[in-house]
Amino acid sequence: MKPVFGDLWDSYQLKVVQIGGNQALWDFLKEYKSETKVIPAKYNSIEAKYYAKRLAAMTQGKVFVEKPPAKNVGEFVDKVTESKFVKQTEKSLTSVGNSIDRKLNQWFK
Repeated sequence: MKPVFGDLWDSYQLKVVQIGGNQALWDFLKEYKSETKVIPAKYNSIEAKYYAKRLAAMTQGKVFVEKPPAKNVGEFVDKVTESKFVKQTEKSLTSVGNSIDRKLNQWFK
């Protein structure tokens, strides 16, 4: 927390408050049902860390491409199943399954 009066604010800090601000953070955390968590849990959560990274990028005029964290189990499962690793693993398992299927067909013809 930075006091409004008494300390000087640099242009970066002012821009962070203009772009982000408490209400924007509250609204964002509310999407994750995290707005009422105790302070350490709230500010150390994955969603708060994501928000901070996104806010820093926006403040610096950088493009931010990281996807937001999942809001629920359904979104988490969707994200995991969309991952490159899962898709590659699925292809590998399909290939192995096809190879086994061909061998079994050869053996039991």
